[in-house]
Amino acid sequence: IKRVGRDSGIATQQTKYDFWTEFKACAFSNPAFAGEFKEHAAAATRVYSLGIGSSDACVHLTVNTMTNVVGVELHVPDNKPLYDELYSCRDNIEASVGKSLDWNRCDENKISRIRIEHSSDLQDSIKKKESFDWLVKYALLFKTAFGDVIAEKA
Repeated sequence: IKRVGRDSGIATQQTKYDFWTEFKACAFSNPAFAGEFKEHAAAATRVYSLGIGSSDACVHLTVNTMTNVVGVELHVPDNKPLYDELYSCRDNIEASVGKSLDWNRCDENKISRIRIEHSSDLQDSIKKKESFDWLVKYALLFKTAFGDVIAEKA
């Protein structure tokens, strides 16, 4: 029987907090990652935010502990012209990242997102470590690919 309610919500929050705490230990031991991003406290949320040197956008690392999916997304708050400029460079950005990305202008919202996701078994310690490595790899690729375009437009 699956428990629903307050206790399961607290367990989910603890799982997210533990995930980001373990992620930080792994990620910030990587000199390339530690050199590009500032470490901050883990939280019991689905998102760990990373600055990319511009107030116009940031990188969000995401975890969904229910579906076992991690992701990296460029979060562009309240700046559709910037999103449109990035979209016009889509081919070059995707070539830099090495994968097709999910582009979502979100016309009904202020925030636009560009993301990539990865499925894994987050309960398995080996698969979780692989997910951490995947997050590190794509966070660095996103910062480079998007940061270059954003810097040119600044």
